[in-house]
Amino acid sequence: MGGSLNRPMVNDAYNNGNDGFYNASPQTQTPVTHRRRSHHLTPYEIRMMKNVQSLDFTVNDNLLLREDLENKTRIKHLKKTLGINLLYATISILLVIVAGPMASSSGIPEVKGYLNGVKVPNSLGFKSLFGKIFSLIMSYSSGLFVGPEGPMIHIGSAIGAAVSQFRSSTFEFYPKLFLQYQNDRDKRDFISVGAASGISAAFGAPIGGVLFSIEEASSFWSRQLTWRTFFCCMIATFTTNFLLQGFGTSPDMHDTGLLTFGFSRLYLYRYSELLCFCILGVLGGAFGALFVFLNIHLNKWRRDYLKKNISLRSIEAIVVMVITSVICFYSPSIFPCRYQSNIQVEPSVCEDQTNAQMEQFFCPPGMYSEMASLLFVNPDLALRRLYSRTNNSFTLGVLLVFTCIYFFLSVITSGLWVAGGLFVPMMMVGAGFGRFVGQVVGLWFEGIDASIYALVGTAAMMAGYCRMTISLVVIMVELTEGTQYLVPIILAVMIAKWVGDFFNESIFYRGQNGEIILDDNFRHQKFIEETSKKVPKLEDFDFNKYEEEKLVDLRPYMNSSSITIHDTFSFSECYKLFRTMGLRHLTVI
Repeated sequence: MGGSLNRPMVNDAYNNGNDGFYNASPQTQTPVTHRRRSHHLTPYEIRMMKNVQSLDFTVNDNLLLREDLENKTRIKHLKKTLGINLLYATISILLVIVAGPMASSSGIPEVKGYLNGVKVPNSLGFKSLFGKIFSLIMSYSSGLFVGPEGPMIHIGSAIGAAVSQFRSSTFEFYPKLFLQYQNDRDKRDFISVGAASGISAAFGAPIGGVLFSIEEASSFWSRQLTWRTFFCCMIATFTTNFLLQGFGTSPDMHDTGLLTFGFSRLYLYRYSELLCFCILGVLGGAFGALFVFLNIHLNKWRRDYLKKNISLRSIEAIVVMVITSVICFYSPSIFPCRYQSNIQVEPSVCEDQTNAQMEQFFCPPGMYSEMASLLFVNPDLALRRLYSRTNNSFTLGVLLVFTCIYFFLSVITSGLWVAGGLFVPMMMVGAGFGRFVGQVVGLWFEGIDASIYALVGTAAMMAGYCRMTISLVVIMVELTEGTQYLVPIILAVMIAKWVGDFFNESIFYRGQNGEIILDDNFRHQKFIEETSKKVPKLEDFDFNKYEEEKLVDLRPYMNSSSITIHDTFSFSECYKLFRTMGLRHLTVI
């Protein structure tokens, strides 16, 4: 029934001296107007209601005013979110500026470079260590698409170097303890153990940590170092679980995976689905190669235009943080709210139904926002929801848009002047397109568990960008307790590695600072100038004529038993000698 807004009721309210006192008539009372019986209209509300001339339906509430207030509330929350994220990101940038560029990014290329014979100045010092720790905390809290797992490898390596040497040039601390370990070989072994312990603590995967150090980090290994590394990884995992137990509700110790998503007694997978897992491997390798390609060109642009200008690099990080926050805040508005009752939970899998509780965001009670449940929460919780065995939690459109957003924001975030790794962002991307493929397959075949595809997609994406194989498979199994999915994970990881290697190399071998692969036009003189700045020049010493004529005996500092080869020595044998002896240099006569 059409009609016009009862404006005399409002006009009488403020024309008759009632101070804007509004009482809804019994015919127009709703739960909202019932709460507004004693509400005094503000001048802003009166002005808004006077602008309404007519409507083609009976007005039971001031819908325009309510929509305006909701928009103002959204802007208020956006300002609060941007303010908090800006504070954390700024602190993270300042910590990198103070501690040096080695405290930024993941630090894995620097660790791999050192363990392969390239000593990067200040990469494992106390200054870089503390800068990395606190910058990582701030950057991870700022909402940037970074993960703590990569920097944990750098942190563990720095701790290993500090423990072995037990001295610091930063604090001018040179005790005489552990003198037998203060050599390059033992320091390298301690760094290898620290890198393995770091990834074990991050993923809760002691065996995976050992295999990562063997497969990806270290070039020189021994049987004795294997059991030492495994023992340290076990201690690191136990310590992490022990400390995290204080945040739980159960006093019992456990060693479950950090992203456990349940064991289904009703369904595993069919052998016919192995073809789908192969497709996930191809997609993971292609996306991983694309990520490496974009990351290389973006870092080249940074090197050419931003260089190491502190102001430009700081502005870049802040701009990326603002873009990330705005996209994460407004992208849920693209998709409609859904009823919480639409989520189907299998009782035999999800006992406490924690993963099924989604984020309401700005939706009405009883409804939830799909995109906010993935973007506006902690990444660990988002991964649990992607791995959860719940049906109809996310629509195909949401999963596709979420994957694209996370992929491209991870590309521009990688390489910023903040501490952060890529493991978690790549896991999110892989879980997103994996669950998308699983739900697409479920449209044609009944009984498809999309959470398995999310797990396999995660493994495929990580293999596609970092080209890890054995260690990655073990880490994923230990992380999720998905031993029953070992065959699909292995299949997807191997195919993703082959596809990625067809296009380019691993992102770890495309180091941003040139520690691993050096340019052909590398100048040794320039390297000496950069690395010897702390050494005083001869002109700085005040010698008299008698001291200038004296000779210094350097024989105590010479290595009289260095390994040498002739110029006719076989190159393949030279390579074997270099690898097996753990050499840093080999003199050719």
